Amino acid sequence: TYSPEEIDRARAMVEQGIRKHFLFEGLSEAITNVSQHAYPASSLIGGKKQWWLSASFDKPSRKLDVMFYDQGTGIPNTLPNWHLFEGIKEFFNLWTDSQKIEAAMEYGRSVTRRPERGKGLTNLLEFAKAHREGTLSIYSQRGLYRFVHSSDGKTNVLGREHRSSIGGTLIEWSVKL
Repeated sequence: TYSPEEIDRARAMVEQGIRKHFLFEGLSEAITNVSQHAYPASSLIGGKKQWWLSASFDKPSRKLDVMFYDQGTGIPNTLPNWHLFEGIKEFFNLWTDSQKIEAAMEYGRSVTRRPERGKGLTNLLEFAKAHREGTLSIYSQRGLYRFVHSSDGKTNVLGREHRSSIGGTLIEWSVKL
């Protein structure tokens, strides 16, 4: 357990060390997306648009982990086909969930097509990049998109498909403060 003073120091350290703008904007966009897009009326469970947020800070490693989860329809099912080739790939079932998540990472890309929307995932990516080490993992339906920024400045992007769906979207990011 931590003393109140240790908690206050950790909070101050987190607030000073984090690019709060990207974290706030990314979380705000995620919550807005859940309320407006993740749960079409036909899929509501008991009429609720539920989401869960969890965070932890490991003092010895100075690692902050944040997770956001909803059981909505998922990014792959709400992403619009903006390009002809995406429509063709969709028609022939050749556009995987991980590829759709990667496409959703494009700045400003959203189902609304409004310029002020579609920045949440990009902001979360910038949050991961803004630290010595950062990882952003997005699991949605059967797809996984993972961006890893290492302390030596190198980045790695991974896309992967799973056999079964997670039944929504889980966004997990981890940074070393």
